[in-house]
Amino acid sequence: AGYVAAGKTGTAQVFSLKGAKYDEHGTKEHLRDHALYVAFAPADKPRIALAVIVENGGFGAQSAAPIARQVFDYYLLGKRPKEPANEDKTAGDSQ
Repeated sequence: AGYVAAGKTGTAQVFSLKGAKYDEHGTKEHLRDHALYVAFAPADKPRIALAVIVENGGFGAQSAAPIARQVFDYYLLGKRPKEPANEDKTAGDSQ
């Protein structure tokens, strides 16, 4: 990208599982966790800070971080997105 961003992903639980394990694909969409990403860039000398919340988006790295990347690219590099941010299908695998 031409810059290094710093941020933290997260999720906000929509409903209680009562001891069951969360399965994003087995959960109805309106009950999936909200995806969060709070970040700033460039990391060494910040010019922009933002928070992205994707309702029922699952993991933050999976759905919120790609949106933040497009905002940073536009703000810092003048690069307009050609299409909506793609969901990163591999981002939630390690969580």
